[in-house]
Amino acid sequence: MVPDIERIIESIVRRDQDSVQLLLNSYNTQYAECFFFNTEAQERRKQQQLEEFRKKKFRDCAPASDSDIDSDDENAELLLRQDLSAALLCFIGSQLQPAVLRVCLHTLRILSRDRRALGHMVTDSALLTLAHMGGIAIPQTSLQQENKEAEDHVGRSCSTTLIRAVSSCEQGAEAGTAPSGCSVVSFSVLAEGAVSPATCGSVNHCYQQKHDGEHVTLSRGKKDTQQDNSEEQEKEEDGEVCRKEALKVLCNVIYNSPRAQERASALRLLQGLWESLKEEIWSKVPLSCHFYKLRLLFLLTALRPELRLQLQEERGVSVLTKALEQCLAVSWGVEYEVLTDGKQPPISMEVSQKVIEILKTLFNITHMFHRQEPDEEDAALYRHLVAVLRHCLLLSCEGEDTLEELQGHTVNVLSALPLTCLDVLVSVQVDQASHKCEGVNMDCVHKLLLFMNRRLNRASQLVRLMTHVDTDVKDCAAELLFVLCKENVSRFVKYTGYGNAAGLLAARGLLNGRMSSSNSQYSSDSDSDTEEYREAKAKINLVTGRVEADQPDPMEGMTDEEKEEEARHLISMINRLSREQIIQPMGVTAEGRLAPLWGQMSDCTLEEEEEEELNLMPEGGKDSQME
Repeated sequence: MVPDIERIIESIVRRDQDSVQLLLNSYNTQYAECFFFNTEAQERRKQQQLEEFRKKKFRDCAPASDSDIDSDDENAELLLRQDLSAALLCFIGSQLQPAVLRVCLHTLRILSRDRRALGHMVTDSALLTLAHMGGIAIPQTSLQQENKEAEDHVGRSCSTTLIRAVSSCEQGAEAGTAPSGCSVVSFSVLAEGAVSPATCGSVNHCYQQKHDGEHVTLSRGKKDTQQDNSEEQEKEEDGEVCRKEALKVLCNVIYNSPRAQERASALRLLQGLWESLKEEIWSKVPLSCHFYKLRLLFLLTALRPELRLQLQEERGVSVLTKALEQCLAVSWGVEYEVLTDGKQPPISMEVSQKVIEILKTLFNITHMFHRQEPDEEDAALYRHLVAVLRHCLLLSCEGEDTLEELQGHTVNVLSALPLTCLDVLVSVQVDQASHKCEGVNMDCVHKLLLFMNRRLNRASQLVRLMTHVDTDVKDCAAELLFVLCKENVSRFVKYTGYGNAAGLLAARGLLNGRMSSSNSQYSSDSDSDTEEYREAKAKINLVTGRVEADQPDPMEGMTDEEKEEEARHLISMINRLSREQIIQPMGVTAEGRLAPLWGQMSDCTLEEEEEEELNLMPEGGKDSQME
């Protein structure tokens, strides 16, 4: 049975760690897989309102948000969850047993999934507490500045339930009957909504021992030393678990709250996180919470544009490239070549997940580099990164889905880097097992084609991308298909359709159908039609390049005179649109480029235009005109 949240809060106020642990364990077990609270009830109400709307055909008052349609009971439960998060945030700042701290952070992680219950978690003090427990040291200048400012109004209120619990604890303290260990001061501060970072402890508070008065240090025997070593190791493991849980909570809060994203930027959370990551990367000490720091780094750079620029200025590309090398334990051969052993076992799931997070962050801070012309120093840095990315493409992972995800993010980063630096992908030595073409190593190209083939099998034709709204995607798709057609204009038009091909052909001056003047060398195989193409050839739309469903003939049943009349009508309308500069008819010049057809569409006589205008007038207008 799920414990009552009020009972949990009261146990926290009493500082009864055993009861808190027992109740929260039960709560966490119930909601371990829950990512949305009260979803079923909300869906039932929405469905009921929809049915009522269908019957009445009107809505009395449209709700402004989901919270407006919550029942009183659900609003009360939401307030209790908010109170529980506030109480836990203050509770974890005191000296707790390791097991109690773990279960408290686990509960906070569950609560942080609910966007509506984040009120107390997006305050500066909460973010600083979670960051500190996650092993992230915030710069002191940031702390001093933010401590002078008032807390956000979200953290200034507690519900009646929590205030009543706090009041009962305070009254008990005044009467001398307060429960043992009840911290009246801490919860008085909580009731006012401002938990100072100075009063919030770190994860190490779990292990501090108080030594009052004088004491004597005795020489220790071998057994005592071994026992101490075992205890220290256990404490470190507990501390690592707690740091990981705190980082999970912080990731959830940052992801779910724009307010938390804004405050994290103002508190310079990225700077503290970046210093922590650099220290771990250069020390080459892999930690289990390393992944969650990388996930937090990705979230911050994905959600806050100014933090991307900040990470670029902090040599982000160089350090993250070093992190990739460390995760993959790369071995370098000649310049810009990572030695890849095909006989090595697949990389573990843990390593591949870290690599994916690094690649996602690299894309965030490099996605505009392909538009820039790098200088000599940057070009060397990007080529070094491309060599590592080539190694990523050739890796094998545990699980096909993980492998495709890793390759997908690798391709994303490659697409963000300057084109002049991608020569590293093929400028490697060729061995007997390599895919090669004219002496060039094509292993990386082979992997890219296999990856693209898997992606295209799940979606429509590559040709559709030739009319994509993103000009970069459109141009890349057209260029790739043109190269695959060996820069043969007729073959390009044949497989893509004239309408899709026109953009690239016009840009290259090939609209007149002449061959490309490219110096590229292609194999001399013939362009023979497949059996499938020959069967569909008669049904292929020459403009779109695809087989389309049969459409009714718009001129069916019309006489030749009626068809001629429609043709003259169409020419007249085109002329009128052209004269009013609504459209601009274009033609192909001798150089194979588009040019305006000035004066070439004016074959209609003035009498024909007047007759057409007369035909477009209503019947009454015609009679008055003739009179």
